Amino acid sequence: MSETIVTPEQVNLVDATNEDVKIDEELKRILKEKALSLLKEKLNVETLNSDLIVKFVVLVMELVEDTDVKGQSQKDLVLHIVSEIINESKLADEEKKLYLTILNSNNTSNTIDLIVDASKGNLNLNKVKKTAFSCLLSCLKN
Repeated sequence: MSETIVTPEQVNLVDATNEDVKIDEELKRILKEKALSLLKEKLNVETLNSDLIVKFVVLVMELVEDTDVKGQSQKDLVLHIVSEIINESKLADEEKKLYLTILNSNNTSNTIDLIVDASKGNLNLNKVKKTAFSCLLSCLKN
């Protein structure tokens, strides 16, 4: 089964809590500039690589968190900004395609959700650790 790649134009950037609020182009431009700056300052690179995609998504999440955009639109905006940066980068076309596939995969979406849950205190890491340990023990018994 192949992954579906979403282009920036296909992302719906409407705040789910207020249908009248649309994310304007100026906000997207400012956030993209800040994200590119963070790429250079915090990750010490000029362009993305496969090892940094998730870290970069987290940095962009932190940027978007400081805006009035909330809910699903927040996640959509993060994916949109990172997608635009990938598309406008000097990466080879095959690398761009790979990184966009990674970005638009369920793994990235689930990672964003996990980070949001962790930031809200919705994770019980002891329970996760116990479950993982039990699974590991059952695998070793077989």
